[in-house]
Amino acid sequence: MSNGPKVINSINKAIDVLELLHADDDGFTVSEISAALDLGVSSTYHILNTMKIRGFIDQDKRTKRYSLGKGIYSLCYQKTPKTIIDIAMPYLKRLTSALGETSNLVLLQDTEIEYVAQMECDKLIRMSAQLGSRAPFYCTAGGKAIFAFKPYEEQKAALEAITLQPYTTHTIIVKKALMDDLEHIRDKQIAYDMEEKEIGVICAAAPVLGANNTAIAAISLSGPSFRMTEQNLITVSEELKKAAKELGKELASL
Repeated sequence: MSNGPKVINSINKAIDVLELLHADDDGFTVSEISAALDLGVSSTYHILNTMKIRGFIDQDKRTKRYSLGKGIYSLCYQKTPKTIIDIAMPYLKRLTSALGETSNLVLLQDTEIEYVAQMECDKLIRMSAQLGSRAPFYCTAGGKAIFAFKPYEEQKAALEAITLQPYTTHTIIVKKALMDDLEHIRDKQIAYDMEEKEIGVICAAAPVLGANNTAIAAISLSGPSFRMTEQNLITVSEELKKAAKELGKELASL
């Protein structure tokens, strides 16, 4: 007889499923999950269905693939100071209302950004990111906006440790060019993703600056390239910088 702690196998399996889904934002089908975890298809389906009902996972209606849902991400927000999200939301609402595109609050986690708050626009064609999802900093406006305000030596060390993957033909994959872009962003306090992560999507972001001129977050606005024109980006940039500056001051007063 084992003297170890009693383990509930079904809970163990559910955690295995969550860890698998966390590993790939594209999601998995029932059969893929079943094969990866060596579970029966029927058992896998029941686990997925239970967590789907609770909101911990989502299923794409078209592809039938499962991915992590908003329910699981809501539990993770305890690691993010709630005041940042609460205070930022009015700014995101104001930006989306005035500019007609989806706005986001992002934080930098190592060399990736995490989307922690969002205000979607009501247009039929709109850009959105799943809350809690992550993306490399170097091909996102929000990521570059924050990373640009890190000390030079820290930037250099981080870039030496990663490979710049070309997500599109517009992705900056030459490290010297990226460092030049970061220097420009630091000077202008505005960053752009010109279809660098996904073709057809353009994003602008402004850093939310804290003590010692460090960026603690970034506010971004993204939309389809046919609406995010060069002329529109002028207005977007000014509004983002204004909102980020105001948010930084409000956070500093806490």
